[in-house]
Amino acid sequence: MIHGLDITIPLGLPGPAPEVLAATVAGSGPEGLAFFGVDLTGLRLTADDSDLVLGDGPRDVALSTLTIVLIATGRHPVPARTAVG
Repeated sequence: MIHGLDITIPLGLPGPAPEVLAATVAGSGPEGLAFFGVDLTGLRLTADDSDLVLGDGPRDVALSTLTIVLIATGRHPVPARTAVG
């Protein structure tokens, strides 16, 4: 799924539905995300188009499921922990 996004996104092709993307990373704990070098300390990423939530930090950041999956797999930068919003 993730490698498929590596192809479809640059080509501007439609990707999987948010629920399908959410299922690919649902239940990933810090150790699973660590594989990709992702540190969500202090953050809680909440999808605005599915029920995906990653992280348990005090700063809640609402993003699309696609963006959260890209962050979780090291393909998109992690939001700043000190940014307002």
